[in-house]
Amino acid sequence: LQFPIVIQQSKPFLESMVKSELMYGFFYGILILMIIYNFLIYFPLRDKSYLNYTFSILSTLGFFATLNGHTSQYIFPQNPLLANYFLLLSLSGMLTFSSLFTKSFLQTKNYTPILTKVHNVMIGAGILGAILTPLVDYMILLRILSIMAVVTSISILVSSFICWKRGSTSAQYFVFAWGVYLIGSILLVLQIFDFLPSSFFTTQSVEIGSVLQVVILFFALGKRYRKLKQEKEVAQKEIILIQENIKTELEQKVIERTRELEDSLDDIKKAQSQLIQAEKMASLGTLTAGVAHEINNPINFISGGIGALKANYSDLESVLHETLTIENDENLEGHILRINKLVKDNAIIEIMPEMNELFSSVNNGAERVTEIVKGLSTFSRTDQNNKKLADIEEGIDSTLRLLNAKLRDEIKIIKNYANVPEILCFPGQINQVFMNLLSNAIDAIPGEGEIHISTSEKMLHVVIEIQDSGKGMPENVASKIFEPFFTTKEVGKGTGLGLSISYGIIEKHNGKIEVESKVDVGTKFTITLPKSTD
Repeated sequence: LQFPIVIQQSKPFLESMVKSELMYGFFYGILILMIIYNFLIYFPLRDKSYLNYTFSILSTLGFFATLNGHTSQYIFPQNPLLANYFLLLSLSGMLTFSSLFTKSFLQTKNYTPILTKVHNVMIGAGILGAILTPLVDYMILLRILSIMAVVTSISILVSSFICWKRGSTSAQYFVFAWGVYLIGSILLVLQIFDFLPSSFFTTQSVEIGSVLQVVILFFALGKRYRKLKQEKEVAQKEIILIQENIKTELEQKVIERTRELEDSLDDIKKAQSQLIQAEKMASLGTLTAGVAHEINNPINFISGGIGALKANYSDLESVLHETLTIENDENLEGHILRINKLVKDNAIIEIMPEMNELFSSVNNGAERVTEIVKGLSTFSRTDQNNKKLADIEEGIDSTLRLLNAKLRDEIKIIKNYANVPEILCFPGQINQVFMNLLSNAIDAIPGEGEIHISTSEKMLHVVIEIQDSGKGMPENVASKIFEPFFTTKEVGKGTGLGLSISYGIIEKHNGKIEVESKVDVGTKFTITLPKSTD
């Protein structure tokens, strides 16, 4: 019972109860709004201060609702023991979360390490009180927690005052908030001990102090929110500026690196072109003796034919000269007899068919030399930057003419051409590939054998197959033949670059080259080239 006891009639009493309930509803409503507001603010900011303060207000709401009987009336109407436990748990929550809120909001460890330890003790006391609630006598634990609550309030007020004096602008709100709350508590104590008259203001001074505390801290958290938002915006601007600077630097580095790569690529292309040309010349070097022999045969025909033609022409010239002087000779019959004698003596009638044969032999020799020179020119030329249409089958034939001397009588060339269309390519480079493959095929056949060459169309591609009946290769060797400087030939008989260069040439034309080989059976190379390599 609380003295003095006031006796009222039912109507004034009910009116007083209605006003009191409205006041409590207003008080609880403000606390609930603050709980919702701070809980929602926590998620975008992820600042623990707002979450700690949310649970601190929730604990305050539970404490006053239980203290004023509303918990027993509406939540635990049939179990007053649970209402007592709820009061102790709410008081423990006030101790714990008020101290946590103070530490995180004021950053007390930066201003007053000693009082930070006191707050840690209060946090531990609140947690321990919650654990001991069902284990310790209600009144004993309530008195202990009440004393701890007073100590907590004083430590918070002192901490906020020290932080304020040491430069924390947010601490001034704490000083006023907890100062108002303590004043409300002191007024209630003075009213209980009859130092102040009993009135609505003195009776509800703690609730009023709590509301004012919540409102003041609401402004403090609002200021903190604006500050954090401003810091976030500044940080975002700095991040954007840093990103722009990094982007600019990266773009500059990319430009520089691209330029370096382009220069390196140009150097590589030049080196590759020189390497291809060098390998081409090396291949020509190995063919020199054979080509010389090939040219020597038709040259001998031409040389011999010209000598015979010269001798025949000398005999024919004497007859022609005698014939041209016939007009100046009065003895026409005698002149004709001399001409007939020269024709008979020099066998002019017999040498006429011989001269036709000699002319044909010289012409064939000249055509053969022309073909060989043309083949050499086609093979050894350096391609320009622009691709052009070329006849693949003609390129194979041109290469075979150059290799004619290297081909022995034992090796038979079997062609199966499909009259494939011309393709857009670098003809000199493609001929280099044919030279490498056909030359290797000839070298792979130790005695008698065959080389099959076929062409075909496959959708948008042209396929060339070169298959020999040579000694073949094991799988571990066949898998390495396109590697630079890998060769199966004896030292001095191969550079190991031919097939590597061939692979690069075909790849450059967006095509592919594949090899199949079996020991003692032979090797087949399959080249697939697009009709248009653009």
